[in-house]
Amino acid sequence: MAEIKCSNCAKEYEIDSKLEWKKVKCSNCGNIFILSFPKENNEILEEKLNKIDDKEHFKEDLVEKEEDNVIKPHKLSYILLWSPVLLFLIITIISFFISLPVWLVFLIFTSLIYFWYNIKYKKEEYIITDRKIIFHYWNLFSDNSVEVNLDKVTQVSSILWFIQYKIFWTWNLIVKTAWSDNSIIKFKNINSTMDIYENIQTRMRKNWFHLLKDKLVQTTKPHWLWIVWEIFWKLIANFLIVFVWLWNLFAGISTTSGWNLDFLMIIPVVLFVVIIVLLLVVTYLDLKRRKYEVYTDSIFYTEWFLTKHYSFLPMESVADTENTQSFFSKIFWLHDVVVSSAWSNNKVVFKNMLDWEQMMKNIKYLKDNIIMWEKDILKWEENNKNSLIWYKDKIEKPLDYDKEFKGEYKMSMLKSIVVILPLLLFPPAFLAALIWQVIRVMFTKYIVEESSIEKKFEFLSKKHNSFSVEKITGVIIKQSILDRVLWTCSISFWSIGSGTNIIFSNIKKTEDLEKNILAKVWIKLEEDKKRLPIKFNLFDYLKSIIGSVIFVLFIITIIFIVSVFVPELWNNILIPLWLFFIFIFFIIYIYKIIYYSKFRYIQNISANYLESISWIFFIEKDYVSFRNVKWIKSIKYPLTNTWNLIFNVAWEQVAETKSKKWFIILSNKVKLSFVSNVFDTHKYFDNILNESKIDSSVISTAKQDIWNSIIGFIILGVMISIWVWSITLIASIAVIIFFILIIWLIIWIIKVKYYNFEKDRVLFSSWIIYKKKHTILYNRFNFIEKNQWFINKIFKNWTVKIYTLWSWSVEMLIKNIPNFKEIYDLLKKD
Repeated sequence: MAEIKCSNCAKEYEIDSKLEWKKVKCSNCGNIFILSFPKENNEILEEKLNKIDDKEHFKEDLVEKEEDNVIKPHKLSYILLWSPVLLFLIITIISFFISLPVWLVFLIFTSLIYFWYNIKYKKEEYIITDRKIIFHYWNLFSDNSVEVNLDKVTQVSSILWFIQYKIFWTWNLIVKTAWSDNSIIKFKNINSTMDIYENIQTRMRKNWFHLLKDKLVQTTKPHWLWIVWEIFWKLIANFLIVFVWLWNLFAGISTTSGWNLDFLMIIPVVLFVVIIVLLLVVTYLDLKRRKYEVYTDSIFYTEWFLTKHYSFLPMESVADTENTQSFFSKIFWLHDVVVSSAWSNNKVVFKNMLDWEQMMKNIKYLKDNIIMWEKDILKWEENNKNSLIWYKDKIEKPLDYDKEFKGEYKMSMLKSIVVILPLLLFPPAFLAALIWQVIRVMFTKYIVEESSIEKKFEFLSKKHNSFSVEKITGVIIKQSILDRVLWTCSISFWSIGSGTNIIFSNIKKTEDLEKNILAKVWIKLEEDKKRLPIKFNLFDYLKSIIGSVIFVLFIITIIFIVSVFVPELWNNILIPLWLFFIFIFFIIYIYKIIYYSKFRYIQNISANYLESISWIFFIEKDYVSFRNVKWIKSIKYPLTNTWNLIFNVAWEQVAETKSKKWFIILSNKVKLSFVSNVFDTHKYFDNILNESKIDSSVISTAKQDIWNSIIGFIILGVMISIWVWSITLIASIAVIIFFILIIWLIIWIIKVKYYNFEKDRVLFSSWIIYKKKHTILYNRFNFIEKNQWFINKIFKNWTVKIYTLWSWSVEMLIKNIPNFKEIYDLLKKD
């Protein structure tokens, strides 16, 4: 053990000396610093800290810095394998024997494609520094650059394609970072891939990842029964088609040529058997050589036969675990364990294992204990000296949750049946729904463990979802009128890393249920709470729907003008329409008065979470952790000081279509309406997210380039007006006037927009009818990207994209800014 002292407030800690050079956060003042031993080194550390403005990233001065690793793809491999050049080269050679004009066309086309990809190759570059990976890429219309910090990396894979490796001796490397497809960096066709693979691990260790493989906890491989089953179904699915195709081919040959049919039928059978044997061997060797290794600080897995695949996930990035079991697997007691790393696209699937239960326990234990809380340091040191799994890495501010409470819940059979009673009008549908509801109730369990929330369904197949308490970002408790009668409720949990929620559906609502569940996920209801002032009245409501009111008045005005020429419209349409709108407005307004009353619309703030309660017919209680709020957006109603506040919360939900060909990303959001004094309230929430008072002093400002934004509309307007002018001059003038109005509106919108880059956050503001503000704290940044399209090059500006932590898509788009270099350099700081 050794003593260390906070460089800011001088609070002393006694910590194991094994943790030297680890990042810690002082519980007293929140200062982040590096453990440095022996004690006298703290004086050197303090001297260095005093010279550095950004204390978060001073480790570069304390640890020897490696040279940046600049990597280019292998030229020939890149051009031939990542472009259609090879395909068109073959077609060009073939066309030479067909027709000289056709050959010339394909030769020119192939040359142009080669020229395109040759320039693209020259601009494609990967740079690995001690802090980040930088990816520069290009196409004909744009220059692009992505910078990903190494401390956000969630998975690294090295892939050796058999043919690519044997011909060019090149590999591919894939680096995935937190939560976004856009942040996936692919090193294409590079040499010495395994050296780079190891180098990334080394540099990640300098960025708060352990990755030392301290102790091997478990090694596993796919069970041989699954391998046999997998091969069998591949044969049935793929080779039956090949057999039928070969049979029809040779049958056609025998019919047209008059050859002996029985003799020719032997050929497809022989070919079919040869193909089966070859693919059986290849598939078996590929599946048999898969190996998964769980270490105290990481998960490594290898797949290889012809194509080799090496990959690892740091334990710090593991989000959730899931256990699934198909019908066949259930027969042989085999299970799949799915480990997701920061979002649903980053997964490792441990296929069909017998020791699945131990695997899940190990991973759950390790991912929950890779972070060590300050208050547990001494206790851990004493209790885990001789433990098999002993390693804990990071020291962070503790997340206070109830570790004692455990529970198991079942769905209410009565509620599950009552909700389908309307289907009695369609007896077959009711019977099918009744059977399904009974199966759901009997075979679904909801479990609250010491450090996880879990859902299990086991009937013909098995599915087991587990969310770590540390990764849960929000809790939604809902009760309908029927729930209140039957004393049931539903509880939904949001989690980082999962594309779907865990929902405790129709469970019995006991007196302490909410209190116990919320305490398990960091919410203490007895904490002091401050209530937000809500202001709702007729005038504020009219201002909030002014856009809808203007639209309705516009429609009625048009009908009124028409009624001048057709008087009967006044009595038949206009008066009934007015009465209809007045009636609808009156009903909605009465509903809103009740809904936004102080007894039914309650918005509370505690030190750690937001509580939003609303109800008339349905009761909904939303609880959101401030530590997982990505950004805040506010919308101000005209001529008032009341706004909507929108909190965007990690993570997004992935809603797939039935065909699963595409999916929709749904953000988790909490919206507060008619909040008074919103300017102060918005900044107040940013102070909470920042864990200290926001410094709103402006470092730089950016505005969108006007000409870059309107040039497309100008060209389009000129082209359409010229085309219409050939028909009629009046129509051409009308088109010109229309486009002038559109361009004027665009200029107005651009002029009122601005981006302020403050000391602690980025602020975007705009207004037309409603005034909007959108803020993102710098400590919520994941990575940034810059793009320069063809028109941007003409007007010498760029677009900068900001991606936040736990976000799938871009969260703030700073379009067409002339001072892009200043802004990009400001935002990309580590």
